[in-house]
Amino acid sequence: MVNLQAYCCSNDEKLLIYDYINNGDRTAAIHEKSGIPFKPLLWPVRVQIMKGIAKGLAFLHEFSPKRYVHGNPKPNNILLDENMEPHISDFGLGRLANITDESPEFQKRDVYSFGVILLEMISGKLPSIHVGSSEIDLVEWIQLGIEERKPLSSIIDPSSAHCRVRKTI
Repeated sequence: MVNLQAYCCSNDEKLLIYDYINNGDRTAAIHEKSGIPFKPLLWPVRVQIMKGIAKGLAFLHEFSPKRYVHGNPKPNNILLDENMEPHISDFGLGRLANITDESPEFQKRDVYSFGVILLEMISGKLPSIHVGSSEIDLVEWIQLGIEERKPLSSIIDPSSAHCRVRKTI
């Protein structure tokens, strides 16, 4: 979790001030942006990030004192430190919007969103994908690939495969 240092809550605005996490968010680490130097993340780093996100969400759901839910886990809310360890930010903002996190539906959103984050990490694709002249979401794109019996290797981000695989005997 990213440490909350201060907050301001008034009728006109709500401001949260967190610790500075120096490697930006998970979106910038996976998706190339024009004009910004980009080095794709290798598979072991992606796995480390995915495990860290899972541990963070599991802590919120199961081990935190009040068993919180995040309410809006998305790549922009996953910040990476100098060791590429993920830190989850913006958790509990649903409470500011008076959305109850007691609802099972609310926790289901966390689980679904985590799944989409995993698919982005594995595929290197954005949540919305252009297919021909239309646009579909990443989950639909994966389902389409399965229906068309494409090999699972077709969904893996080819830039993540440039890692060494150690053989053990």
